[in-house]
Amino acid sequence: MANRTIYILTAVLLLMAAAGTYYMLDAGSRNLYSGFSSLFITLQFFVAVLLFLREYGIKNLAYITGIFVFAMLVETAGVKTGLPFGNYIYSGILRPQIFGVPIAVGMSWVMTSLATFIIIRTLSPVNPVLNILSVSVMMTAYDFILEPFAAHVNGFWIWQNGVVPLANYIAWFFISLVIATVLFKIPAKNPVTLKPDKMTSLVSAFLILINIVQFSVVNISSGHTIPVLTGITVISAVLIFNIFRGSGLEFDKKYLNA
Repeated sequence: MANRTIYILTAVLLLMAAAGTYYMLDAGSRNLYSGFSSLFITLQFFVAVLLFLREYGIKNLAYITGIFVFAMLVETAGVKTGLPFGNYIYSGILRPQIFGVPIAVGMSWVMTSLATFIIIRTLSPVNPVLNILSVSVMMTAYDFILEPFAAHVNGFWIWQNGVVPLANYIAWFFISLVIATVLFKIPAKNPVTLKPDKMTSLVSAFLILINIVQFSVVNISSGHTIPVLTGITVISAVLIFNIFRGSGLEFDKKYLNA
């Protein structure tokens, strides 16, 4: 039943991403779809949660709750004090909100964290220090692509003076570092390969990929090419690095068992 639900929601997300990208390419029709953004994020959140629980069990639900609460607290501090991200406020597009922070933002942190964690654990399940750093760098690079899409194009949040400060990316790195450190405490389901199963890995990659594609297409059409190229370059470098790390591990296993 859980697998069927994941497949159905994944298909819905693909259709919504395609429709959203189409409407967001035109400034005149962009507002027609923006109201569905909270729903889109919520569906992504539920898919990520279902994948995580399917892989690691209901006993680890506290990790999801912890990430959500942590993200909402940090975002609330950011809106109220300007720390740690810089000075910004959320518009009324993403709703509902708690203390000026959309619930969808907390959900987005959970989805991005869980999906990135699973991707890195799939590619190279050993060496937690490098895995934690890989997740942190990849999530920060993801925000390079997210920021112009969400803030400048769609107006989900508004930065003081319209400029994304360096503090935002520094904060993303260290917040991601904390979340990744906690997630990599979870024992692998498969004690032999240490990797998540194929479905969990592929759908997690899909969740990140559809966002990157949508953000990139809309950003480039709106003149925000440099953040896209920067983010994609860094993410690609992290993935390639971990693919080679994982390949080395498989070679070592094969050699040692020969």
